[in-house]
Amino acid sequence: MNSKGSRKIRIPLAAAMLVLVSIMAVSPVLAQEPVSGWSAGDDEGPLFTAAPQEPAWEVGCHSGVGDSLEAHGWHEAWGTCYALRSCGWTQRYLYNKSYAWEEDFKRAALGGKEHLYLDTVDLQFYVGHGGPGGFTFWNSCCDDCCLTPNDCYRSWGNGDNEWVALTSCSVLADSNVVAWSRCMYGTHLILGFKTTAYARYPYYNTQGYWFGRYLCAGYTVPQAWYRAADRVQKGRVVRTLINELACLNDRPATGWVCADSYDWDAWMQTHTAGSEPAGPVDLAVLNGAMPRYKFRPFTLADAEAKYEMLGGVFEVPTTLRNATLLQDGDAMWNDVSGGREVEMDSGSGLYAYTDLNTLWTTTDTQRIYAMDTPMLAPDQAREIADQFLQDNDLMPEDALYYETAEDTISGGDIATDTLGVMGPGLLQNEQTEVYQVIYSRKLSYEAPAAAGGAPTMVTFDVVGPGAKQKVYVSTDAARRGTLAANASPILGVLGGWRAVQEPVPGSGPEGVEMVDILTPEQIYKLFEEVPDFAVLDMPPIDFDHAEIISHTVAYWEEGATAPQSELTPVYALSVRFSNQGEVVAEDPVHIPANETYMNPYAGIESAPSQPVRVGDQVSLTATEASRTLTDLGFDALLNFALGSGQPEDYTYTWLVQAAGETREIGTGRSIDYTVAGFVDVRTGEVPQQAVTVQVTDITNPDQTSSTASVTLNVYPRVLLPLVMKQY
Repeated sequence: MNSKGSRKIRIPLAAAMLVLVSIMAVSPVLAQEPVSGWSAGDDEGPLFTAAPQEPAWEVGCHSGVGDSLEAHGWHEAWGTCYALRSCGWTQRYLYNKSYAWEEDFKRAALGGKEHLYLDTVDLQFYVGHGGPGGFTFWNSCCDDCCLTPNDCYRSWGNGDNEWVALTSCSVLADSNVVAWSRCMYGTHLILGFKTTAYARYPYYNTQGYWFGRYLCAGYTVPQAWYRAADRVQKGRVVRTLINELACLNDRPATGWVCADSYDWDAWMQTHTAGSEPAGPVDLAVLNGAMPRYKFRPFTLADAEAKYEMLGGVFEVPTTLRNATLLQDGDAMWNDVSGGREVEMDSGSGLYAYTDLNTLWTTTDTQRIYAMDTPMLAPDQAREIADQFLQDNDLMPEDALYYETAEDTISGGDIATDTLGVMGPGLLQNEQTEVYQVIYSRKLSYEAPAAAGGAPTMVTFDVVGPGAKQKVYVSTDAARRGTLAANASPILGVLGGWRAVQEPVPGSGPEGVEMVDILTPEQIYKLFEEVPDFAVLDMPPIDFDHAEIISHTVAYWEEGATAPQSELTPVYALSVRFSNQGEVVAEDPVHIPANETYMNPYAGIESAPSQPVRVGDQVSLTATEASRTLTDLGFDALLNFALGSGQPEDYTYTWLVQAAGETREIGTGRSIDYTVAGFVDVRTGEVPQQAVTVQVTDITNPDQTSSTASVTLNVYPRVLLPLVMKQY
């Protein structure tokens, strides 16, 4: 979109026809309550040009992974497009695995087709493996599998593209960020990660889904990216490359966007989506078990009372809610007033407050560089945050201060740096934009004494996307004296983790209900042999070797709207990832400490191995999820099933995906499928079809599930010509 709001898509007619066919091929939009919208506020006129958005904003999504992260990648990409379709965006394409091609991002001068794909949509979303040198694609049939900064040099945005979002590890790390900034040639923003990222599933646990939701709710594009990272990521650093500072205020829900720019300066904003990692625990004192922490009931009355209280604290009038909304699936409640938004998960009480006028905006950035008053020190920011939480009864009893992190802004000239070599352009003039005062959640348990010894007090860290309490404090000392919302130094809050019950009486030591935990040796084997099902969070990073450096135990709390009945006991592993002998990252990964909390095993043990034709009937059989991993051929230490463990505990749903379309084709462990005649809009041919089984553990109160896929090579139906006898 240009500065006047009119659309100028610079593509040939043939490409336009291709895009039209792609729109027709996408899967049908699923019904969903629209997210509450943004109320137009006090955006600064000179920086923007407002215009009605006709036609709707367009989005295209790619998942470039086909290995153990295939399910994670598909849910990230699908979740982004799904959330945006729900509030009126047009989905032009949604490509996964075999259909996600590098050339869709590559400039035409190098044989790419970014002008037919990326530059025909306003927002391009990608998820997949990556690093500072590029991000990768599973399919090598149509490209070289890796998109480098040179591949997109001064090409993104000279058509219709405004924003590119990359859920990929370390693409925007310091070492190559200048080169990536040179891809912007009209594109307003590139969003990504300075550090490794995490890809998750199901879709409502993904950063992509939350990014889309926040865009629908009226957030600026960077605000939506950072808030989504806060909701889903942990210990990660996300980053935005900015063509012009005015682009920080791009707000699709209102049509406010900056003008396209083609100059040689750029900016960079960096946000920490942090939380404390799990600390060491002496496993010997636990004697093979951990206490069970169930969540306190959170009723509709509790939700209404808390939501009304939050509205009073942040001076945002909140709308009366009722049971009908809960039944309709509207789990997230939100209200906006004067550019300030309050949201709360009605099922758990997890909440957030955001000053949409100020936090991470052009207005605040300009204030930072023009500020003539002393900047607050980090310890002063903590004092303000502590006071605010305590005065408003928002400081959880089990919260402890962790750290004060800094979100920063920097920028400069990028023309003087050699392509592909780090220069000073984006790494100079760095200023602290806002402080994050971060609190951690810790639980204490008195382990009973061994024979002849004394009881031991054990402290467990609670980790995961739901275990966060963060207060965003302005660096402006002039705001320090008032906590009124319209002039407050408090620019945002994220918090309200689920309250736990006292450990209930049980058969364990001291009458506390306990959960048996697997041994470290079993956990190591799970990570080595079945990470797809055991690991809660895997980074989309290219590696060929993973070494576990250390382990401890902790508890895991899911984020907002994710179903969870109790804290999940987990092993927290510190893992060193290497690729071709070079260490690329050292990151924590988490595995449930008891198999009943894990996703069920999913596999397809019977499927056609030879090509099939449209109209053929094929038989498909899923692996029995109640079998032990040892019975399925894995290590002897893994002598248990994943999940609840009984045959009647699992359901099987079959889906087929091809040419951007997904259909359900049956249920049960075994089905017969009549091969459908999908047509690939890229080639005009009948494509390969990915058949997926989704296995759900229905006995688990949180309904955990996993997927497995096979690819059918499909030939079109053979139609013999009608031969008429001639007399």
